[in-house]
Formats: sequence, C-alpha cells, structure tokens
Amino acid sequence: MAISKKPTNNKDLINKIIEKGGSGATENIDSSQRIEKNKNTKITIRLPRKMLSLIDKYLNSSLEQTARSHWIKNAIIDKVNKDIIKERE
Repeated sequence: MAISKKPTNNKDLINKIIEKGGSGATENIDSSQRIEKNKNTKITIRLPRKMLSLIDKYLNSSLEQTARSHWIKNAIIDKVNKDIIKERE
C-alpha cells in the first residue's frame, strides 16, 4: 500500500477523490425489480422473553446446531402446512 502525504486542507482531499473517479451504476433497477429478484421479505416480530428463552434452551441442548431464526422459520412452515394447506385439501 502506497503511503501519501496528508492533504493540507479539505479542498485537496475533495479534489483527490473527484480526480480518482469511480464507476457508475451498472444497472438501473427500480424497486419493483428488486422485489422480484429477492423472493424473501424481511420482517420483525416481537416474542415474549420467556418463549425466546425456551427456544434458546432447546437449541442449546440440541445435538444439531441450528440458528434460532432458522428454527423459527421451520416452526412457521410446519404451522402453515398443518393449519392452512391441509385445510384447503
């Protein structure tokens, strides 16, 4: 890595950054196209501490290492399969 002299003022630093340049955006993707690319939706849920504590104790004692979020997602999938999908059949 090259060592350079510290700029004497902010104008020097700004000019160096501008001269360095950069690449422009490679794609012009609007938000609807981003949503189509990523089929998952990020959500926030609130759980009682006692419930989270029970889940964590279960996962810590399990032989298989499973992330809490993965376990919760699988629990939701099981519930959807049991209550919603079987109800439609």
